[in-house]
Amino acid sequence: MSSKYGLLTPEQHHNLYVYYEKGFEIITYTEAIEVLQKEFKINILWGDDLKVENEQNLVNYFDKNLMFTHYPEAIKFFNMKLTRDCDPNFQTCDCVDVILKFSGESIGGSKREYDILGKRLFEGTMIKQLKQLKVAHDNKPEKIDLVFEEYLDLFKNNPVKRSGMGLGFGRVAQFILGSGEIVPF
Repeated sequence: MSSKYGLLTPEQHHNLYVYYEKGFEIITYTEAIEVLQKEFKINILWGDDLKVENEQNLVNYFDKNLMFTHYPEAIKFFNMKLTRDCDPNFQTCDCVDVILKFSGESIGGSKREYDILGKRLFEGTMIKQLKQLKVAHDNKPEKIDLVFEEYLDLFKNNPVKRSGMGLGFGRVAQFILGSGEIVPF
């Protein structure tokens, strides 16, 4: 059955319109932590990764979908550009996560920093974990370095500034449908 709303029910269409009209609240990760600590009395520290429940508390608190910027470096991917002129004890990345009602983080993006990419990659947590897995698998952790050297070769002598983003279609569909569960594809 089709209606003037297309495949959405009138209620789903109305909810999309309401959130469209409200726009987004843009806050930093640090501000999000402060609100969770002060308003919700949640025992969360700066540097902790946010859970879906934390994100939904904030969506409900601001009564809008959210954009969180400037996450801590330690909980983000190795190729994100580091924020300049910030406290080194609270190093952040130039990034944004879009947090939607019902579904949480649905879109994430950041500036990329290739001039120090190799250093951050090979000193980071991700590669250490991959090497541990490779030791357990076939005792050849050096192969991890080779794979990433090929990746880094793509950016040698290429000064083009880059950014990247990812979109979770299941989570966006979850928001559109107003569902409490992620929509599988």
